[in-house]
Amino acid sequence: MLIPCRDGAGALERCLRSVAAQRAQFNLQILVVDDGSRDSSAAIARELGAQVHSIEPAGRAAALNAGLEHAKGDPILFTDADCEVPPDWAAKLCEHLDQRPELHGVGGNLWPSARNPSELSKLLPYLDEFASEQELDPAERRTALNANNMALRASALRNVGGFDAGLLHGADADLTRRMLAAGSRLMRVLQPRVRHLKRDGLSGLCRTSYRRGSTVAVHLKSAEFGWTDVLRGFVQPLSFLVRGYAALPRLRGLLPDAPFGSALLAPWAGCCARMCEALGRLRYFVRYHRGSGR
Repeated sequence: MLIPCRDGAGALERCLRSVAAQRAQFNLQILVVDDGSRDSSAAIARELGAQVHSIEPAGRAAALNAGLEHAKGDPILFTDADCEVPPDWAAKLCEHLDQRPELHGVGGNLWPSARNPSELSKLLPYLDEFASEQELDPAERRTALNANNMALRASALRNVGGFDAGLLHGADADLTRRMLAAGSRLMRVLQPRVRHLKRDGLSGLCRTSYRRGSTVAVHLKSAEFGWTDVLRGFVQPLSFLVRGYAALPRLRGLLPDAPFGSALLAPWAGCCARMCEALGRLRYFVRYHRGSGR
């Protein structure tokens, strides 16, 4: 299994201890790819018995590709350094593939560890994925597998050349679409759920969204990125706000322990995040076209 990590010492120990619990059932190769960390991530990983492969800072997708060169198992399991997996995580993922040998990969959901507006806003676009299991449709581009909670057959993954290392964000969605286009069958499953240890406040959520917008959006090559894409980004915050409030009853049903005030503010937090992403896209657009002389 692969865990990419950059400066993740704060959560990595909990992640690795949860992964190590799977060894009672599986002979897991636990490989941490240290993406140029400046903290003690690599040392923590070695202390807890993981194999460590270190690279110069290159981004999460590049780190995952570096790990694929050393991964020996099949299927290959993925999670992130800021995630905590349940005790039956590996068993559940492999069980889905064993029961459905025609599938080339399965992925589960990410569960927030906090119930603040920012964390709840992350769930609003994905409530359908918590409602039922679904095999992914190559013609429908919204749903994807995520490398914080997935298992892929090694042959299908390597058949498409792994992740696109040129994408700083959206590499999981891009991989999903390329695998589907190559004929792979992929499925979103309800279990297992992985717990996200990161707890964003509004400022952290907005910073992440701005950085995401400042890089090439998934599916948009630089030369294809135009004013239409920029303007569409400034419509999305209002759209998210409207759809977010329409989805509040479903969110409350999924997380009955979430404070009512946090749930009520979640669409606004998501709206702010998407506005920051739109501003990041505008910044990217201006920089790209200045650099290309357009």
